[in-house]
Amino acid sequence: RSPCVVANFFLVDPAHQSLNLLCTYGSDRPELNRFLDATSKMSFAPGVGLPGQAWRRAEILISDSNAATATFP
Repeated sequence: RSPCVVANFFLVDPAHQSLNLLCTYGSDRPELNRFLDATSKMSFAPGVGLPGQAWRRAEILISDSNAATATFP
């Protein structure tokens, strides 16, 4: 079983230079619903939030729930 509770996969929108949510992998834990709903409506510029940081660095970034709260605008 994976230790990952939730993972979001983003695609680059070259016309707007932003990341937009493609799909989410995660558990059906009810406490995640608000986070998943909010994330589905966000886009990220390079360097902004955890997804934008991963894009700028060109690497996968993994965060625990406390750090994710601080890195999502």
